[in-house]
Amino acid sequence: MDAIDISKQKENFDYFLANYNTERIIFSGIFGIGKTYFLNDFFSSHKKYFSISLYPTNYSVAKNEDIFELIKYDILYEILNDKPDLESLSTTNFEALAFIANEDIYNLFKAFIEAIPTVGKRTLSILKPLEQLVKVLQDTKTKLGNNESEHIEKFAHNFHIEKGSIYENDFYTQLIVKLIGNVKIKLNKEIVLVVDDLDRIDPDHIFRILNIFAAHFDIAVREGSKNKFDIDKVILCCDINNIRNIFKNRYGADVDFNGYIDKFYTCEIYHFNNKKLISDTINNFVSSIKIVNGNQPAFESYSYFFNIVL
Repeated sequence: MDAIDISKQKENFDYFLANYNTERIIFSGIFGIGKTYFLNDFFSSHKKYFSISLYPTNYSVAKNEDIFELIKYDILYEILNDKPDLESLSTTNFEALAFIANEDIYNLFKAFIEAIPTVGKRTLSILKPLEQLVKVLQDTKTKLGNNESEHIEKFAHNFHIEKGSIYENDFYTQLIVKLIGNVKIKLNKEIVLVVDDLDRIDPDHIFRILNIFAAHFDIAVREGSKNKFDIDKVILCCDINNIRNIFKNRYGADVDFNGYIDKFYTCEIYHFNNKKLISDTINNFVSSIKIVNGNQPAFESYSYFFNIVL
């Protein structure tokens, strides 16, 4: 059976991204319709977009103040896993980050390494780019000289702001912003953050994660940015009907769902429906099955059956 041709759906989504206000998007489709496959295929070879995909099923076990820390670790992992050209970073790109004592660099990255299994990733694949990143920071610090002790102490003190604060601007946040800026310059692409598998999260935790994103959306807008970390587009992938039903069960039918959900998209909800394409593909395959030594289709009512199933 041939692979399903999704070229038309890709053209439609590409037009939507390019021609509408799509800084934040809800990409909605029923469970199992192929949302993840479609988005992975769409962004894998796109000339305009660089995607970072998060699967927050593992965040749900964390406390609220820890969830955004895990999101930052996950984003940093995905950037490093893409093997960015760290050697091309100029001294000025890491000037502020270099105001860290050498031992502080290792302590900060130790927290990142320890968090990797929690976000469901493998440590080994990013050890080499991480080692290269540490070297870039250390080399930059050496180039700046040793007469910056006052700045080092002041900057290091700023690392220890309250974890989970929506106003945080710690080492990882600044590092992610620098790396994302480097990717934009190097590849000349927009950065797209895809938050997938919201369907798979326990209903009690869906809104904890959504509320954390909402808070950081609000702060980013107040600070004059599109999204946190200078990300160009954020895509939340889910079934909006499921989210609506869960919301009503949790907060009551009289609570305004539209007022809650509209902060997660800046234009309109993108409804992904692949049912007809899947149905047509299956029907074409089944109709091609012939009776041996004859030209009669093996199945007479395949079209009716599969259209009902889908």
